[in-house]
Amino acid sequence: IIAVRVDHSKFADSRWYTGSGIYRHVRLRITDKLRIGHWGTYVTTPEVNEDSAVIRIETKIKNDHDQTRSFSLSSSIMMAEDKIVASLTTQGTLDAQAEQILIQQIKIDNPQLWSIERPFLYTLRSHLKSNAGVVDQTSTSFGIRTLRFDPNEGFFLNDRPVKIKGVCLHHDAGCLGAAVPDKVLERRLRLMKDLGANAIRTSHNPPAPELLDLCDRLGLLVKDEAFDEFTPPKNKWVIGRNFGQPSRFGYGEVFAQWSVIDMEDMVRRDRNHP
Repeated sequence: IIAVRVDHSKFADSRWYTGSGIYRHVRLRITDKLRIGHWGTYVTTPEVNEDSAVIRIETKIKNDHDQTRSFSLSSSIMMAEDKIVASLTTQGTLDAQAEQILIQQIKIDNPQLWSIERPFLYTLRSHLKSNAGVVDQTSTSFGIRTLRFDPNEGFFLNDRPVKIKGVCLHHDAGCLGAAVPDKVLERRLRLMKDLGANAIRTSHNPPAPELLDLCDRLGLLVKDEAFDEFTPPKNKWVIGRNFGQPSRFGYGEVFAQWSVIDMEDMVRRDRNHP
C-alpha cells in the first residue's frame, strides 16, 4: 500500500487555487536492473527537408547489476496503425553499476512535418534486450519540424513565419478543482484553438504531461513554465479576503535547494514534445 498524507495548511494562501493531495495521474514503474533510464530517451531532428529527415536518438541505458551486461537496443520509427517507417538495432556492453548514452541516427524519406495546421506525430518504439529477452521498452511520441527566431522577422516554423497568438492557462478547471479530467483539458484546448489561439503559456508551473500530449495532437505551441516564485517570496495575502495571519510560505523557501533539480527534470520530461 502506498499512502499519501498532505498537510496544506502552510499553503492555504495563494493567488489562485492550487489544489492539494494527488490531483494528477500517478504511475508506479517497475523495471529490470538493466533498463532505459527515467526520461532517458531524447529525440531530435537535426536535418529536415521535404525529401528526408535525420532522426537522432539518445538513449540512457543503466545497469544496476553487479556484473557487466551485454545488450541490444532496437529503435523503430512508427506511423499510425503500427506501420514501421525505419528501424535500427545497436549492440553494446555496459559495466556493472554504470550507465551510458547510446546515440543512434535513422534517416527517413518523405517526412510528414509537424505544424499548427497539421500536427503529424511519429512514435519511437525502443526495445532493450539482454540474454533474458526484452528487459525494457518505451514509446516516445515526437514530431519532425524546424523552428527558428529572427530578430527582425520573428518566429519561423518549418521555414514559414508564424505569429504567436497565445493565452495563459492555469492548471485548475474552475469549479472542477485541480484534479482535471483529460476530457476537460481537451475541451478547453479545442475551444481556445477555435477562438484563434495557437499557443499556451502554462501559468505558472510545469503542466500535466497529458496537457502537453494534447497540445502535440491539436497543434498548439507551448511555453513551458517552471516556477511561480524565486528567492523573494510573494505576498499572497489580500486584506479582507483571508482569515488569520498573512502567509509568505512558498517555493521561495526551497528555491536554492530544488530549483536546478526541478528545472532539469522538467526539461528531461518535456523535451520530446514538438
